[in-house]
Amino acid sequence: MLRRGGGQLLVMDGPGDAAGICALRALVQVMAARLDLDRLDLRRLGQGPAPTRRRLVSLDDLAETLELYRWGDGYADHPGTDAVSGDDNAAVVLAGLQAHAQLVPAVADSLWLHRAKRTFEVVTAGPLRAELAGHLYLATGIERYAAIAAEPVAEPAVDHGPNPFPVGHGWWRRPPADNAVSFGRILRRDGVEPQPGELAELDRYLERVWQAARDPATGQFTGGGIGRSPDRGPTLDHAAIVQLLAWQALLLGPDRPSPPTDQA
Repeated sequence: MLRRGGGQLLVMDGPGDAAGICALRALVQVMAARLDLDRLDLRRLGQGPAPTRRRLVSLDDLAETLELYRWGDGYADHPGTDAVSGDDNAAVVLAGLQAHAQLVPAVADSLWLHRAKRTFEVVTAGPLRAELAGHLYLATGIERYAAIAAEPVAEPAVDHGPNPFPVGHGWWRRPPADNAVSFGRILRRDGVEPQPGELAELDRYLERVWQAARDPATGQFTGGGIGRSPDRGPTLDHAAIVQLLAWQALLLGPDRPSPPTDQA
């Protein structure tokens, strides 16, 4: 990340002078990671002294950066372009809803909620649009969203099986951004807690990420043959790993022991 004249933050697609500004999907993944780190701090507020470390990159900084990508009601793949992806903008809606929900003190309306409502208009029809409409209805009470959420939609013909996690070497070779999506499905299962086996699988994966994939010189998770998102720089997958680490910390809780460290 770097700041240009005036202090505005740019999120680059990797370190070094040759890196260009990242695509929208990577930026939203960075925002999602920032939100979950903030959520972790909010949980810690109830368990002890408030965190004192100053955030060098705040969510407000990232929100200003996001506006560089604005195109109509949504956001383009890169600043100054008009390629708008419904799926990528759906991630913006989710981030906006989470940011609104984490405001302290809570407010009935916010700029984040306004951003989520506006961006929703460019999300294409389908199960994801219906899911987002349900979340927006809960946040706003607007009946239009309830009606959209209730509309019948064709489910994609994909069978993820009883366990959405790939295991072992296959999971390691998948891009971390895809693994974050898979684990996100588990976290969003209504009324169902993650199973011990699923949490243990996350622990094993992240232990291997830290021991085998992390470059101690750069801090990037690019070693050990770990999977990478095709046609992307490292920012998307790096932010996904940060988010997975935040989820692991959130899920540990006071009653769950920390995973053992493999010293082999």
